[in-house]
Amino acid sequence: MARRRRTFIAAAAFIVLEVAALCCLAYGSELRKTWLARPFTGISAALWRVGDNMRGYMTLDKENERLIQDNAQLQSRILQLQAGRPAPSVPYTGQSAMVVTMTTGSQHNYIIIDRGSADGISEGDGIITARGAVGIVQATSEHYAFALSFANGKVVVSAKAGREGTVGSLTWTGLALNAALLGGIPVHKDIAPGDTVYTSGYSSIFPPDIPLGIVGQKRINNGSTAEYKVELFEDLSSLHSVTVVHNNAKKEIESLMQ
Repeated sequence: MARRRRTFIAAAAFIVLEVAALCCLAYGSELRKTWLARPFTGISAALWRVGDNMRGYMTLDKENERLIQDNAQLQSRILQLQAGRPAPSVPYTGQSAMVVTMTTGSQHNYIIIDRGSADGISEGDGIITARGAVGIVQATSEHYAFALSFANGKVVVSAKAGREGTVGSLTWTGLALNAALLGGIPVHKDIAPGDTVYTSGYSSIFPPDIPLGIVGQKRINNGSTAEYKVELFEDLSSLHSVTVVHNNAKKEIESLMQ
């Protein structure tokens, strides 16, 4: 009896397998397509993502360059609007540059940028960002320029603050990179903590109204003038793209001063 039962089960299993085999023959092509397509679809998608990422990486430099150029053009346009004159007679023009190397750990820090005399850069040009004045060009080669960083005791920026736009001299403290002092302010002038400090435009290096930092604590010097701590907007430790500004009227102005 047991032998017959085993024989019956074996026969039933054989029949089931045969039916499955026939089904595979009838629909095999669709089944193979379906099951083979799944892993290959995943692999194809993964490869496409890798390729897309590589394409994105390859175009990143071009995109960054485009953004830098756009930023320089916008800053030039801002200079034009601030001057309130048509473009051809605007004193300041700007062009983009990248920081090649710089120092931040000494009292005499400098910046080297990838624009030089061949690009129209000259000694005395200012270097700015949207958040501050960061340096002054001291020397040029054909394709590079050497500039004193604002984090340098030799750099003084004419700056203004308060509702009256009182003008003083902004210098680096020599301590933290974002710490400056606005000095030479008459004690009776209305400057309060939290006021914004801007370039004054009274020098031939930097255009007016570039935001520089926020006024902090006040200190009286010799009973007649005051100086204010200023927290700079720009992080001088991580400069990458900058704008070099050139005063087209600089020589004429300086000839009058002489």
